[in-house]
Amino acid sequence: MPSAQLSLVLSVLIVLAGCAGNPMSGDDGGRPEGAGQAANTARQSPVSTRAIPPEPELTEVQQQLVERARTAAASQAWDDAAQALEQLLQQRDDLPRLTARLAWVRQQQGRTAEATTLYRDAVAANPADALSINNLALLLREAGDFRQASEVLEQGLAYSPQVPELHFNLAVLSELYLLDLPRALDHYRQYQALLPTPEKRVEGWIADIERRVDES
Repeated sequence: MPSAQLSLVLSVLIVLAGCAGNPMSGDDGGRPEGAGQAANTARQSPVSTRAIPPEPELTEVQQQLVERARTAAASQAWDDAAQALEQLLQQRDDLPRLTARLAWVRQQQGRTAEATTLYRDAVAANPADALSINNLALLLREAGDFRQASEVLEQGLAYSPQVPELHFNLAVLSELYLLDLPRALDHYRQYQALLPTPEKRVEGWIADIERRVDES
């Protein structure tokens, strides 16, 4: 059974390599594709690919700031990306997705405390933002706060029960960190049920957990 560390990641269309899902280039939906590694390695989160929708609420000047932030992020010019997003938020603090994007940039800069606060703000304003939910859970897991990471994922599922990645990440957290096998089993099964084609690697994990639960 795998025992290496897991990153609770909901990735979207990747502009830059990194652990956290990138809200600069995608949204929080989508079907898992190319998910994870083989069953004898650390369990990884699935990857989804969907293009970001346009920003109809923004003015032309504000949209230019969005593009500036995306371009800067693609070049890993984090300071410039953060500056553009901060300018936007001064004008449009009513759009939680901008807060989520700034949180992601701060996360890339290693400013995890600030990123955590910003993700919390984004999730409070939009509890259905599965991408921010997962990125916040990642930071909490990295900080060793497994219970709170679990609560964040549960909150996400209360608003977005049809997002398979939330079930997957909660299942892995429950199995490897909280040692709650029945809950892990439940969410692995729900994850599989939401996929167009169930994953064979997860079928193997389910069988393994069922055996361990029966033996306990």
